[in-house]
Amino acid sequence: MYSAWYEFYPASPVYANSSFVVKPGDTMNGSVVYNPASKCFTTTLNDKTQGWAYTSPCTAVSGAQRSDAEWITERPAVAGSLTTLANFGVAYYGYDYTGVSGTNSVMINGVNHTVAQSNYIAITMVSYSGKALASPSALTVDGTSFTVSYGSSSSTHGNSHK
Repeated sequence: MYSAWYEFYPASPVYANSSFVVKPGDTMNGSVVYNPASKCFTTTLNDKTQGWAYTSPCTAVSGAQRSDAEWITERPAVAGSLTTLANFGVAYYGYDYTGVSGTNSVMINGVNHTVAQSNYIAITMVSYSGKALASPSALTVDGTSFTVSYGSSSSTHGNSHK
């Protein structure tokens, strides 16, 4: 079963209710917007394939620095233990792959940054024995698009961290 969710780490994930159905292959986009007057964040998850959008209540996040952003493909923890990573094939990020404009950018202190303009760090997920479980690709020519492939370790560019 697939779910729409977001997380303000280290807090637990917050799941949209079950009426927001996610299926393998769906094109998703999301945004997190800070409201300075309320000192809280609103998260919007949008399934372009299924035609729905979920918007969270404004959520206060204690200690949030609002100085970086991350694009992550990960395996979840259930009851405190990491699950086995599903063979997801390839996850696609950015306009070059999704056709969704304005993706893979972040506004920090009023300045918009793309992945290419950021000090990005690619991280390959490895098992405890060092085997590559998921690897990001290099950025495409638009400077904002990349893939994450199950099990390969052919590249060192992709996930962004400002």
